[in-house]
Amino acid sequence: MSIGMNDAGVILKMIRRAKKGTFDSVMMAGCWNLLDASREGLEVLHVCEEQEIKVHLAGVFASGLLVGHDKYKYAKAPADKIESTRRWSELCHKYELPLPAVALAFALLPSAVAKVAVGVRRPA
Repeated sequence: MSIGMNDAGVILKMIRRAKKGTFDSVMMAGCWNLLDASREGLEVLHVCEEQEIKVHLAGVFASGLLVGHDKYKYAKAPADKIESTRRWSELCHKYELPLPAVALAFALLPSAVAKVAVGVRRPA
């Protein structure tokens, strides 16, 4: 059985309340990316690793903010997230790395992550 949602806290509660082995995969959307690496998201990753639950991540580009758009969680990006993105961009530029590639690598870093779902508007 799998579960998926955009609230790491709820995912964590569901996994902890269920009998071990109930879930074989979890899709966590918008809870683990360069702008949203929350304590709860990290805890989901740790618990899933311990229980051998595969994690599938979505929203690794923060609704487009990390790939040059002005959206964050499907709305106009707030100033603090724009500033975080600017700082990440500067760091990436310093090392000659594209920000989207760094965002994708960050998402794939935890060992519990089996797949990353990437949504795009256009193939380019």
